[in-house]
Amino acid sequence: MKLRSLVISLTLLAAFASDSWGQSKRPPSSSEAASKQNTQTTTSDQRGTENMPLAVKILPGEKTTADTAKEKYEAEEKPSLDRALSAYTGWLAIFTAALFFAAAIQVGLFLWQLRLIQAASKDTRDAADAAKLNAQAVIDAQRAHLFVAVVQHDVIETIQAGNQGRHDPSIEKTKMHAPV
Repeated sequence: MKLRSLVISLTLLAAFASDSWGQSKRPPSSSEAASKQNTQTTTSDQRGTENMPLAVKILPGEKTTADTAKEKYEAEEKPSLDRALSAYTGWLAIFTAALFFAAAIQVGLFLWQLRLIQAASKDTRDAADAAKLNAQAVIDAQRAHLFVAVVQHDVIETIQAGNQGRHDPSIEKTKMHAPV
């Protein structure tokens, strides 16, 4: 950034310095001023004459065979080619419009397909959840279960049989429920 600023500054300095050095620093003498005024008056007198006209008039030259062939082409063949080109441009516009409508239909079908995929993914998610619940039910059904079967209904006799004669009166107060 600094280098760029330096280069621009030096370029501007050189431009202004060369412009000021090119101008004369001493005032012109009276003889130089008079001769300069005489040359200006003489040159101003010649302007607008035949030797030094204000505008240059260009006269057309002779036509060559290439020029005549070009004029003939522009007069005869070029209009028919221009009409054909405009007809082809019209067909191109029609086909471009057809492509646009085909693309618009494809976008609509794409959006419709996205909605169908979303609905299918919801159904798939529901089916996966149901399969998971079913698998858990199968696991629960196949698991081993332990049930206590009471052969004797008399709790005291069962406890006495289990204790082999040793009796604990606190056990008698405990109520035993039937298996579920």
